[in-house]
Amino acid sequence: MQLFCGLLGPDRLGSSRRLRSLGIAGAVRRFNDRAVPGLGGVWFGKQLMLALLGVRVAELQAERGHAVAKMECTNAIEALACWLAYRDTDWASDPRLRGRNKFPREHDLEEGPLYARFRARGFYVTQPMRMAAGSALVPLGFATSLNRRFNSLQTTAEGRAFLDAALGNYRPSNRPMEEHLSKWVSGEAVTMTTRTVTDGLSPCTRLPGEALEHLDCRLRSGGVDETSEEKSRRRAALA
Repeated sequence: MQLFCGLLGPDRLGSSRRLRSLGIAGAVRRFNDRAVPGLGGVWFGKQLMLALLGVRVAELQAERGHAVAKMECTNAIEALACWLAYRDTDWASDPRLRGRNKFPREHDLEEGPLYARFRARGFYVTQPMRMAAGSALVPLGFATSLNRRFNSLQTTAEGRAFLDAALGNYRPSNRPMEEHLSKWVSGEAVTMTTRTVTDGLSPCTRLPGEALEHLDCRLRSGGVDETSEEKSRRRAALA
């Protein structure tokens, strides 16, 4: 006689995965923000640039009457940046890149990297770099927000100057990178796999010197809503 505990006959139970963070990620972010205020989870400059670029492209879309969620737009641009970098390095692992095990390879994207595909749920990672960088945009003065939700962010003059310094030398089809990406988001037929786009967006390429100067200024000056204590703690960390 055979007994099946909990099952009637040799059937199978479906499995499901649930994410239980136990609040650890939030505790780490709060600790980091106390240690060096305003940086969130940022550890290299291109994270800030990509997050801010997504916000700016969504703003351009809104100006033309095409509402696009800033979170969705930024995730798609970050996914494109990482996919282009992997493609450029023959899919070599790099700590600055995410999504290596989720992205399809070249033969799966015969139509090119379409925005509709890159924005789709499940195409990219569930925790993009945007989540860590977004919390630093307001404290550093790159953006403003009434409630600090990512979709409510608005770029500042300082933020747009940083983007100009970071991407001014990269003009795909002789247009600003923001304009080129805006056409991509709109679904227009634009080429996104050129050397100019890859070098401009890739997290593996260094920010230009002028952009690094802007970033250093923001790290020292901070945003208008920061306290003097927060600014002094960050300056001390830089020192």
